[in-house]
Amino acid sequence: MSTVIRTVVSTRTIIIGNNSRTIVRPVTATRTIRTTGPQGPAGNNGTTANFTAEALSGTKNGVNRIFTISQTPSFEIDLKWNGLSQLLGRDYTRSGATITMATDSIPISTDDLTATYNF
Repeated sequence: MSTVIRTVVSTRTIIIGNNSRTIVRPVTATRTIRTTGPQGPAGNNGTTANFTAEALSGTKNGVNRIFTISQTPSFEIDLKWNGLSQLLGRDYTRSGATITMATDSIPISTDDLTATYNF
């Protein structure tokens, strides 16, 4: 049985302003956490996840629907078209690192397609 007492200090900045002046005031909050009980098992060093955000590769011409990303994602991706999130199954499908846009979601040259994902 062990007792652990830990003090957590958090500092935030609050900005109070009106038309004539702005006041910046740091605020510090302190709280003490006490836990009593058996010590748990030692943790491992964890794993490292690779994370990237990139523009999709492929021709954006209003006809091409096939695009690629540089890595195969570990899980789902966050695909954005001009900053708007796209839904898997409705706006696009994915197989490995290949993304196929839906027939009503074909980008043109001025569109921005980005994917954020872990690999």
